[in-house]
Amino acid sequence: MGRRILSTLMALVVLTGAAWAQGTEAPVPETEGACLDAGGRWERGGLGGRLLCFLPTPDAGKACTTADDCTG
Repeated sequence: MGRRILSTLMALVVLTGAAWAQGTEAPVPETEGACLDAGGRWERGGLGGRLLCFLPTPDAGKACTTADDCTG
């Protein structure tokens, strides 16, 4: 009985995470040209130090009082 409850809870957590991850945001450009065209910066980043596109958030430079106030 306990195993069934645990399995059900784990499935709910996985499904909730998968639904949350399917946002409607545009994909991050994967080439330097596409990144620059989108207004981003093409720089090394991440744990592996690979080249990535860093896009500014729509609310860049604005002050936030709560996490819901800003996107980045």
